[in-house]
This record gives sequence, C-alpha cells and structure tokens, in this order.
Amino acid sequence: IWLPYKKRKIESEHRVFNTEWTNKYLCTVSKDKILCLVCRETLAVPKEYNLRRHFETKHPNLAKLNPNEKIIKAASLVKNLSGEQQIFKKVSTENDTVTKVSFQISKEIAAAGKCFPEGEFLKKCMLIAVSELCPVKRGIFENVSLSRMTVQRRIADISTNLSDQLKQRVSEFCFYSLAMDESTDLKDTASLLIFIRGIDKNLEITEELVGMCSMMGRTTGKDISSEVIKCMNDKLGVDFTNLVAICTDGAPAMCGKNVGAVTFLEEFIGRQITKHHCIIHQQVLCSKVLKFEHVMSVVVSIKNLIRSRGLKHRTFRAFLEGEDAECSDLIYHTEVRWLSRGRVLQRFVALKEEIAKFLENGPIKFPELENESWNQDLFFFCDITAHLNDLNIQLQGKKSTYISNVCSSESFQNEIETFQKSADFYKSLDDEKYKNLIEVALKTFSIFGSTYICEQTFSIMNMNKNKQRSSLTDDYLEDIMKISTSNMTPEYDKLVAEKRCNISH
Repeated sequence: IWLPYKKRKIESEHRVFNTEWTNKYLCTVSKDKILCLVCRETLAVPKEYNLRRHFETKHPNLAKLNPNEKIIKAASLVKNLSGEQQIFKKVSTENDTVTKVSFQISKEIAAAGKCFPEGEFLKKCMLIAVSELCPVKRGIFENVSLSRMTVQRRIADISTNLSDQLKQRVSEFCFYSLAMDESTDLKDTASLLIFIRGIDKNLEITEELVGMCSMMGRTTGKDISSEVIKCMNDKLGVDFTNLVAICTDGAPAMCGKNVGAVTFLEEFIGRQITKHHCIIHQQVLCSKVLKFEHVMSVVVSIKNLIRSRGLKHRTFRAFLEGEDAECSDLIYHTEVRWLSRGRVLQRFVALKEEIAKFLENGPIKFPELENESWNQDLFFFCDITAHLNDLNIQLQGKKSTYISNVCSSESFQNEIETFQKSADFYKSLDDEKYKNLIEVALKTFSIFGSTYICEQTFSIMNMNKNKQRSSLTDDYLEDIMKISTSNMTPEYDKLVAEKRCNISH
C-alpha cells in the first residue's frame, strides 16, 4: 500500500547553533535567529551548509581569510553588534522611564484634584530646576510628556488599570458589602457613589470605589437599584451571591420599607440583605438629645454679641492680646457641622474669665456667668461633648468596619479599649475545625461601618468639579475620584509596556 511522504518540520529536528560557526562563518545568534555579522541578514535554518553557502557567496573576500584573521574579524564584529544593541537598549529603557514618570506625575495630579494643564506647568518647573542643578540631564526631562491631552489619557489608563486590579480581587472575595450614597454636583446632576468592601480567604480587606453613576432623571429607589445592578455587572461582572450587607445614609429612597433601593435589590436577588443606617449619623442624633439648651443658648448669644460687629470683635481680640489669654478669638458655631459644638465650648471655657471681664461694662448682662450651677453645667457639657467628638472622629475614616464602629460606640459607653486587631485572631484559627466561626468573621469584617467614605468622596467630587472645571465629563470625573480614593498602586510597568513609548510634547 502506497503511503504519502510526510515532510519533516524544522522544529522537529531540534537543531542548535554551533558556537564554532561564529569564527568560521562570521555569524551569531540574535533573538533565536542566525544573524550574519557582516551584512546583518538572518538565516532561517541553522544548518552549516546554509551558513557556508551564504558566507562564500555573499562575502567571498572574507572567506579567503585564514582562521586567525577570521577570529580577529569575528571578535570585532561581535563587539560592534553588542555596542549597537546597548545603544538601542539604552534608548528603549530611557523611553520607558520617561513614560513611567509621566504616568506617576499624572496620577499625583489626579489625586491632588489639579487641572489637566497643571502637567505643563510642572514640566516647566522641572526644566528650570534641572537646568540649574543638572544641565546635562535636561534632555531627559524634556522628553517627559505632560501636555493636557497626555495627562488626560494617562489618568484614564491608570483608572482602567485600577479597575482591572479590583475586578481580579473581587473574583477572590469570599463575601462583600456595598456602601451607597447619592448627592448632586455643581450642575445639580444627581450622582450615585457605589463602594465595595470585600474580604478574601486570608482575611485581607479591600475597600474601593466601584463607580459613579450620573442619574439625569428621577432618583427613586427603583432607579437607584437599577443603576447599582447595572454598575456591578458592567464594572465588575459579579453577581450578588456573596453580598452580605448594604450601608446607606438612611434616606427613604435608599432603605424605605416598600420602595427603597435596598428593597428592590432584595427582590432582584431573591433573599434578604443585612441593611443598616450609617452609625455616624445615629451617633450625632443621639448626641443632640442632651438637655443642655440653657447652656448652649447663652454661649451662642455671647459669641454672637462679640463677633457680630467688626468694631466689637476687633476690640475683643485686642483685649485678649492685652490679657495674654490662652486663645486669640472665639469660634463660630454652626449647627450643621457635627464637630462645631465641641470646639466652640472648649474655646469658650478657655476664655471664660476674659469674656466675663470684657462684658462687665457692656449694656447687655449675662448673670449666668456668675451662677455656680450654670457653670457646673457648662463644664460638664463641654467635657461630655469633647468625648462625643472623639467618638465621632473614631467612627470616621477609611477601612472602618461595622464591628469596629460598634465596638467604638460600646467602648465609649463602657470605657473599654476598642478591639482593633480581631482579624489577626481569626487568621490563626484552623479552617476545618472552626469553619462556621471563620465564615461569620468573614461576613462581619466585610460589612461597611458607615457611609463616611461616600461623603468624603463627594467632597473630592465637589473640589474637582468646581466653577472653573464645570465642563469636566462624568467619565474623567469618575477616573479622578477612582484614583483619589484607591488604596491600590497602579501597575506602572504594565501600563508602560502597553504604550509604544513615542515621545510627544
């Protein structure tokens, strides 16, 4: 029976380059190919016959050299090739470096809330500095691309990289929770912030911004829940199987019993979710039930009397300076600001004697300043408010967990130290023996303690989208906020590798 002839493949022969061929035929290996050192032509098949034929046909004059002359010639050609490769490698490395610097500076511009054209200003400053300090390196600094459009592209690329990292981490989450809040920007556009907090099997916690959703129409619970579902699917590609809890600001549109966003999410998922009101808001409401209005009203009246008129205010400050007082002025009290009352009371108590002396000859009298019972209430109210302020600050900040905030509240009531490192305890437990306990710990540590991170991000949003930058698009605003709030480090080397490293302006 006749069988067709099967051709051999070059790869199946496993041919290797013989180092003796370098001196014999003036060739070498470069990037897995045979390279002629004379004409720089590449040969596909590493066969001696092919090399000899090329050498004798293309370079007959060199083929007539004796062996010693060929060795000298080969060494010279190898040295020249190595020098050329080093030059190209140096240029390539330099291009990669300046591109990486461009990414790093662009990241800092976004994190600081600066405008994109700030890159050009920074480059001018760098060139001024390097011209005086190290003129020979000026050329390298000139190659750093920091134009407005370049910074804009760099920020978008960094944001995409951070999103890719988050997507990878989310795939490793055992459980996660969400924090949501809604506010309006300078143009009265409703913006919904969605943060995710997850925990992996090693009890490593990740807390990042998933996205900012601009809601042009209504902001009902149904609309908010639809945006959350769409954002989670588009940005992370995850389902809600491991969702443990949702933290909101307590608004009816968020957690209303019948038409709240959380209610619609529960219907979509098909099960109940642990939902809780931001504990910071609850703490502030509790602090307002203290029955000390008779103290605060007098303090505010005295403060307004002194600071309401410019002449009296200047006279009071000059009086304090002459008395060598501990402080130089009173503080305004704003009911909206949660921490205002504590600072106002502390400053008032510090200047109480000077205030009483200043008001002695005034037309309006405040007999409470001489009343012992009122003064006792003042000192007590000042002390307890200071403690409430300390508690409020403890409840704020990134990476605060639900359990840590509850512990902070309980420690304030019971005067015990907050149990801060409980996660380390669960890491030491045996996975099989304490499986259920570890699962409860994973769920608990994945819960947001408050919506403080959302409120902080809204401040960043308002700082960036101001009157001077009102035309900033939602996509670029989201990129800026993602960079500003992220705890992850951009993969600069990966970003540089994806670029062609062409030097622009």
